[in-house]
Amino acid sequence: MRLNNKLARKILGNVDEGKNFFCSDGKVFYNLKDLGKGLEEMSNEVFFHHTSEGRNDFANWISECLDDVRLADSLIGADKESALKKIGARITYIERYLEKSND
Repeated sequence: MRLNNKLARKILGNVDEGKNFFCSDGKVFYNLKDLGKGLEEMSNEVFFHHTSEGRNDFANWISECLDDVRLADSLIGADKESALKKIGARITYIERYLEKSND
């Protein structure tokens, strides 16, 4: 789906009630920024729990709950450091997109 203002706000906003990401270490993420901050603090063991055996819980959540298929696809197979950079870059890109569209 092509980025537009509605999608950009959804990607950066809080997910609907009940669609929070429940991390195996007990942390709960409500939006993409929460996930980015959580990844910074997350142990490698927790990260691998959510990305091992051919799955990627983070990518699935981003795709299904935030509707950001582009970011989700880029996270498949990414290590923790790469995932963190991609999420940070996507947040920055969308924030700039929204700033320009509000001018």
